Amino acid sequence: MTVPARATRPARNWRPRRQLVPVAILAMTLVILVFGFIQSRSGPDVIVAGPDDLGHIHDLILDADGTLLVAAHTGLYRVEDSTSAVLVSGGRHDFMALASLPSGEFVASGHPDLRDPQWRVDDKPPYMGLARSQDGGESWEPGDQLGDADFHAIAPIDDERLVAAESAGTIWFTNAQMWEQRSELAAVDLAIRPGNDAVVIGITESNELKISDDQAATWSTVSEAPPLAVIDWPEADRLVGVRPDGVIVSAETYDGEWQQIGSVAPEPEAILASGADLWVAVEGGRIFHTDGQSDVAVFYQPPAR
Repeated sequence: MTVPARATRPARNWRPRRQLVPVAILAMTLVILVFGFIQSRSGPDVIVAGPDDLGHIHDLILDADGTLLVAAHTGLYRVEDSTSAVLVSGGRHDFMALASLPSGEFVASGHPDLRDPQWRVDDKPPYMGLARSQDGGESWEPGDQLGDADFHAIAPIDDERLVAAESAGTIWFTNAQMWEQRSELAAVDLAIRPGNDAVVIGITESNELKISDDQAATWSTVSEAPPLAVIDWPEADRLVGVRPDGVIVSAETYDGEWQQIGSVAPEPEAILASGADLWVAVEGGRIFHTDGQSDVAVFYQPPAR
């Protein structure tokens, strides 16, 4: 169904008792030793994710060094090893969408940490709009749509153009100068065909695969596709998705044959395909990985409660 563009918008934190002295000295020594051990492992300002910090994951990307970054309700985290993820972002933003531009700049959306006054907009909801980071996610600056848009999926085309799905069900396009409402679709994930940015796919809240060949202006249902929770399009002839039950599937074309290539736990929340590597995050914070040669295995396991 064709939905005409509806609007455009401009673009734009004592005195101790004698007999207790040896005990006090011992206790202080232990504290110093433990603190020194923690510092030697993590540094004085490092915040390690707790059992629930990655309980709900919205996006996965790689930083400049190829390390996995995780967008969660409590901030942006870097996976250090299979049991440790550390907070990257200075603020505790609720990241609902995250993407890396070809230049290496990060863009994100969600709900900002309102302890920092730069994110507050009088008489508007706590929507991040399209925030930007030039330092790998350590700091974020408000950008366009602050207080107006809460994007839950972002699909970059290049350093200036992108397609974004708003939580209210509107698909937006921007060229860094103007924002245009392209269509209405309650999309939870988006991906753009490599080599042809007119072709966009989206996953709906009901796990339907939708396709657009006019850069998100109109959409049609891909009836040949299985129900999908998340999708990525790493190469022109390779799509990768995960069904709600955790089965990983791949196809050469969106309307072609989808084949099972692995499985993870149910309730997938985010996917990242880069070369032969594939990461999938599921409800509860676990992240799975395969390098294309070995079986899918747990890449990150949250600490026990």
